Amino acid sequence: MKCQVELYESSEQRYADMNSGKLDAIVSTTVAEKEISKYLWNSIVKIGYSPYYFAVSKKSPELYDEMETALLQGEVDTIFPVYGSYWIAEDYANP
Repeated sequence: MKCQVELYESSEQRYADMNSGKLDAIVSTTVAEKEISKYLWNSIVKIGYSPYYFAVSKKSPELYDEMETALLQGEVDTIFPVYGSYWIAEDYANP
């Protein structure tokens, strides 16, 4: 399984890539619901007490369903192999 990690210095560029379809999913420290709702994305979950969030493109409903099912069943370890098979982006600009 391979994935490509993209590092973003600005939320604006990340949102542009999300909206253009370049990204299938993200892990971020700065996912704002009002920003996500402007685009075709679903915010999935804040991960525990950490400042990380999953968001998945609405263009990838199968990925959303698979990740949501794993979360609801308490199978968080299942998410990472699924998630890793898609594009991943992390935003280090706003730790």
